Amino acid sequence: TENKYDFPPPVDTPLYFGVCALVANDENDDCIDLSIEAWETFYEELFGGFENLADSIAEDENEEDELDNIAAEMKTKSGYLKDDFVVDDNPVDNSSNESDEEEFDDDSAELDLEEYSYSDEDE
Repeated sequence: TENKYDFPPPVDTPLYFGVCALVANDENDDCIDLSIEAWETFYEELFGGFENLADSIAEDENEEDELDNIAAEMKTKSGYLKDDFVVDDNPVDNSSNESDEEEFDDDSAELDLEEYSYSDEDE
């Protein structure tokens, strides 16, 4: 079965099957123990670091809302800033209709293929 472990670069492309083992070597190329903590630190470095989502949520909750200090008359009834940025409440219909299809059908005459007869024999 395919190993589902998310290996870091540069070994993230090949597929590995079965059980995988990590082997750590020191500067003399001797095998050494690799603690879980050391592997996790090395793993995070290879991936370029990870963001702690729990910390991010806490930071977001503690962040001041930039509209809190804006006067109510400068905001819409929904609480958004009145800055002349307008979003239409009616979505644009981008689906094609029959007139669009007819327009394309009219141009298709230019693309008609002519029939040719081919022969392997020289005439």
